[in-house]
Amino acid sequence: MKTLELKDICGYLPYGLKYQWTNMKSVRLISMTDEVDYSSQHSLSTAWEWMVHRQARPILCPMSDLTKEITHKGEKFVPLDVLNNRGHFIEFDAAGLLYTVGGCMDSDWLMVFDKFHEWMFDYRGLISAGLAIDVNTLPENPYER
Repeated sequence: MKTLELKDICGYLPYGLKYQWTNMKSVRLISMTDEVDYSSQHSLSTAWEWMVHRQARPILCPMSDLTKEITHKGEKFVPLDVLNNRGHFIEFDAAGLLYTVGGCMDSDWLMVFDKFHEWMFDYRGLISAGLAIDVNTLPENPYER
């Protein structure tokens, strides 16, 4: 069974990764600063400790949402259209995991993964492994602002 590793979530942290305790409905932000408001956010070390012991899971978007309209920073768009309009050709395997990105130079690959992190897409298969929460299962999307 796969276990959650810090490398699985580190790319999302600068973009405001949120998580939920397994036995509670409240959503918290992982704070990247020393200023922590314990009513709405926790430090990375605290959140990570809960995740390692499966008491909390990060909240991510499934890769299938790449073809659906999302709202990010007040803007509505279809993520796959944005990526493909930049000359990339993105394919997924039968499980919905990233298979290939065509038409990309090395720097383009980085841009694609940066966008996956910024938009909170689960390209590592954490949702299907039970290590992350599908944002679509929550009553409200905590990333839509």
